[in-house]
Amino acid sequence: MQKNRQIKHIGDIENQEDNACDIEKVYGHKLKEIYRELIRFRLAIEQSIDGMAITDLELKLIYLNTAFARMYGYSPEEMINMNIIDLQHKEQIDEYRRGMEQIKTKGQWIGEANHIKKDETSFPVYISITLLKEKEGKPIGILVICRDITERKKMENEKEKLLNAVEITKEAVSIKSPDLVIIYANNAMHELFGYKKDELIGKHVSCVNAEVTSDITVRQIVDTIKKQGYWEGEILNKRKDGTKFITYATTTAIKDKNGKIISFISTQHDITKHKKAEEALKESEARFRMIADYTHGWEMFRNVNGKIIYISPAFERITGYKIRDYILGKITYRDLFHPDDLQKVKKCFSKAMRKKTINDAEFRIIKKGGALVYVSVSYQPVITQSRKFVGVRISIKDITERKQTEEEINQTLESTRIMLENMPCGVVVVGKDKKIRQINKVAQKMMGLDSPKGIIGKICHKKICPAEKDKCPVLDLGQSVDFSEKILFGQDNKEIPILKSVHTVTLGDEEVLLEAFVDITERKRAEGAIKEQQMIFKRFSREILSIREAEKKKISTNLHDEVGSIGISLSTHLSIIKERIKDKNLKAALKGIRQAKNVLEGSIASFKNIVANLRPPDLDIIGLPDALKAHFSKITKHVKVKIDFRTDKNIKIVNDDTAIALYRVAQEALSNIVKHAKAKNVKVRLYSQENNLKFNVCDDGKGFDMERSLQTSEVLKMGILGMRERVESLGGVFIIESAPKRGTKISITVPSIE
Repeated sequence: MQKNRQIKHIGDIENQEDNACDIEKVYGHKLKEIYRELIRFRLAIEQSIDGMAITDLELKLIYLNTAFARMYGYSPEEMINMNIIDLQHKEQIDEYRRGMEQIKTKGQWIGEANHIKKDETSFPVYISITLLKEKEGKPIGILVICRDITERKKMENEKEKLLNAVEITKEAVSIKSPDLVIIYANNAMHELFGYKKDELIGKHVSCVNAEVTSDITVRQIVDTIKKQGYWEGEILNKRKDGTKFITYATTTAIKDKNGKIISFISTQHDITKHKKAEEALKESEARFRMIADYTHGWEMFRNVNGKIIYISPAFERITGYKIRDYILGKITYRDLFHPDDLQKVKKCFSKAMRKKTINDAEFRIIKKGGALVYVSVSYQPVITQSRKFVGVRISIKDITERKQTEEEINQTLESTRIMLENMPCGVVVVGKDKKIRQINKVAQKMMGLDSPKGIIGKICHKKICPAEKDKCPVLDLGQSVDFSEKILFGQDNKEIPILKSVHTVTLGDEEVLLEAFVDITERKRAEGAIKEQQMIFKRFSREILSIREAEKKKISTNLHDEVGSIGISLSTHLSIIKERIKDKNLKAALKGIRQAKNVLEGSIASFKNIVANLRPPDLDIIGLPDALKAHFSKITKHVKVKIDFRTDKNIKIVNDDTAIALYRVAQEALSNIVKHAKAKNVKVRLYSQENNLKFNVCDDGKGFDMERSLQTSEVLKMGILGMRERVESLGGVFIIESAPKRGTKISITVPSIE
């Protein structure tokens, strides 16, 4: 027997019962401390975010932590005795075998590799493999520590893409040190300034600035960056061959976490041609100004940034304001245009600037002093010969006289025709003789009339809001009818509920009653439905509260009983163990430890059951399909019912809300089947269809009369309502079909969210 036998696993302590004396000689009074240290060591391994495993010398897994199993998509039990080579990507197996041979000689290997998950997907890992040896140097196993570096690889790829994007962009990009030495310049930067690749690196920024760009200007730019974090503007530069050109540049300070500037990043593009075009445009503007100054209308030009470049003198005649006040911003378009036209003005101008197309509109201007002026406005984009958009020409003409004439013409139109045919409600005109003079199409349709002939000339109160015999509620009884609920008689004297208002108006020289009303049949139905739904909701809420309180009571009782039992049992066992250790009876002490462990493991299982009832952990670990399969398996162990559950192999993964909702619906449905249906067979299907997830539960039980049962059974009604609420809260559709002796079928469709 080896005197210094090494304990390689916490369970080895429990297997030393026959060698208790040897353990005592080796560890003495520190046995308890060693045992605790082993427990802490094991917990540290189990709680590690890195995957950790131990293999034997044949590379078979003999121990692994939860993180290791989760990383590969297996359960810990599935991975025991697996050969670690089976986790490698096929293209790397030979290389991996050579690496393992190297580990046996050199003792360790660290690097990156591609591994395979249970679902056969490949992923990158950072892995450390170490040969484990006894004190005498004899190899006893291999320690494997690995970490999933998928996200890190993605970040590295994104960084590489970003660098490539910067290199291929046409914008000149450079990075300078705090003392303005160029430390990076992309290809466009070198091409713009006429240098070869990397020739600018290490040079001071002054090498690309023209002589007229003084050191003072550079210092001012740096000072601006230090104050506001960036600078942008035009700057004169020179190429390697000495030619000068203008660029539009932006420079931003890059700071460390303490706010200290560690570098400057700049972008530049050549605007020399643009500057020449601006000069040409100025000459064109001068010619345009000369012509526009003598036009009768108000001419205005805005550049691509919306800035006013020119306003003709007619502005002052049309608006009454001074041009300089408008240019300086003392008055704006909000002061000129009628408040009701402001949004339209803004929309038309934005359209002209964005779509660069001609568009016309009419607005109202409030002239200085308050007079209203009608104007027509034409927005015309200004395009250069090279098809470049440089701004918008706005031509405004005074059309007040024309609009006044149009308004006079419009006022002569028949007021009753406009009133009747354009109102979205039923309208009738009733004379002082209580007879209907006119009726619009909406009222005709409400009353079921093909033409107005069947109602014109009839006594109004015999068809609309009847009151006392031969008496009109308004003319005879003096009632006020203003948004009042009344009755309208349709075909076959069908009563139609309406909301009605009556007003006295003058049409021509005659005073008549103008009656307007809307059909509120649907509103009445909706009010009834709302009341019924409110009653159902109140009952459902009470039921939910009752269920919650019952669940809380049950959980409280279970936890109280379980914790109390654990406390008493462990306290007893620990006292016994303590006495056995004092008596140096290690064999009995080990037996006591074993018994305490059994108590603790049993309690852990009980706690897991309690937690599982609150929220099934299988949903998070193995997903919805396997969680359902496990739940159905538990049911069939206790109840004589056959459950045929099938699901797509490639079903889309559902989100957490959808998974728990479908799981709870399945629980409720199976609970109802077991308690009430007396079914022998149940079919459950879970599959994807287009962009939806389908879930069906069908049994061959006794079924029930849907309408009758929902009226008599409050429990059944609440159960179905609960399932429906869960499904509809996800934007899904819930359908239940049943009939006596024909079983029950539940069909659910929910959006599939990955």
